[in-house]
Amino acid sequence: MNNQKLMPIGKVGVDTGRLLIIDPAHLDSDETQRLVQQLDIEAFLETGGPARQLHFSRGHAGLGVVLMSGWGDGTYTVMADTFVDDYGHTIIREIRIQFTD
Repeated sequence: MNNQKLMPIGKVGVDTGRLLIIDPAHLDSDETQRLVQQLDIEAFLETGGPARQLHFSRGHAGLGVVLMSGWGDGTYTVMADTFVDDYGHTIIREIRIQFTD
C-alpha cells in the first residue's frame, strides 16, 4: 500500500438527525419499506446507543446501519481513507463522517 490519505469525497445533508447506510439494491425491498415505516428513530436508538445494526427479516445482519448525527440537522462532510494498490487503483479503506468541526 502506498499514497495513503484522507480526502473529502462529499457532503451529506441531514434533516432527521440520523443517517442510513444501506446498499442501494435494498432501498426498494419490502424489508426496508417496513423498517422506514416503523422506525421511531429517537426511541429506537436511545435503547441501543448512537447506532444500530439493521437485520434482514430472516434475522441476519447486513441490511444496513442507522446512526444518529448527535448534532441534529445540518450538512456533514464525508471523508474517505484511501490508498493506491499495487495496480494503481485507488481503494477506499474506510469512510468517515465528520459530524463536528
